[in-house]
Amino acid sequence: MNKKILSFDLDGTLLNGEHQITAKTQDVIKALKDMGHIIIINTGRSYNACNYYAKLIDADYILASNGAVIYDNSKNELIDKIPLDNKISHEILSILYKNQIDLKIQWDSIETYYSNNITPFETSYINNYKNDYPQSVFNYKIIKNFNEIKNFNEEIVQIFFHCMGDNKTVYMKVLQELNQLNHVNIVDFRSGYTDINHPLASKGNGLRALTQLLKMSMEDVIVFGDGNNDISAFECAGISVAMKNACLELKELATIIADYHDKDGVAFTLMDLFKLKHCFL
Repeated sequence: MNKKILSFDLDGTLLNGEHQITAKTQDVIKALKDMGHIIIINTGRSYNACNYYAKLIDADYILASNGAVIYDNSKNELIDKIPLDNKISHEILSILYKNQIDLKIQWDSIETYYSNNITPFETSYINNYKNDYPQSVFNYKIIKNFNEIKNFNEEIVQIFFHCMGDNKTVYMKVLQELNQLNHVNIVDFRSGYTDINHPLASKGNGLRALTQLLKMSMEDVIVFGDGNNDISAFECAGISVAMKNACLELKELATIIADYHDKDGVAFTLMDLFKLKHCFL
């Protein structure tokens, strides 16, 4: 098979239910990279929150924050970014912080991961990153009061929020208010978990930009995903692979339905596509 761009979403796709990339999946991706195929992490997560996994599979590029950040991992350099308008990002954060008792709030600059609190999952991720890659730095900061960011001037590439409890009343009220804003792209990567980006930032646009940079065709892209934020990538890729656990809208767009993310669905689909079964019996 000619050289391909292999684009992987993380949560619900490349990662299993324990937020791990299995050894089998790592081995299959490594074999394909050794064959000359280009490996991409394409995620709604921030750069800081996905770099650990990119290192595990030696990804060539990262499309983070739903395509708002394009990063060359091999050269360790930023290729492109599409930040939110500064005024709009502050307006969004003001709305969220008025309701922060009921919400998990996170926002990302290129270098730093900001939040109103750190969850046990995030603590585990940060600790694993530090343990496995002690030479690298994970920059994060807890901001508990909106007054702390009134003079915040860093470019924000993405804002994320979700409900902290079972009662989604506050979440739905806030989402309705945010939907009145112009010049933003609001998308759920799963129900009740919402990303906010610049209108031009999407996984699909990120793939288009990177593919043009590499002087390749979108027909050479194979994209794996499970959520609503993967739709833009599925609409433009040559081959689109939805996990069995994917949302219905994505399955309807998919070329292939892979097995569940908890059953090495990515690995087995890649083995079928590239006829690698004999290598991993």
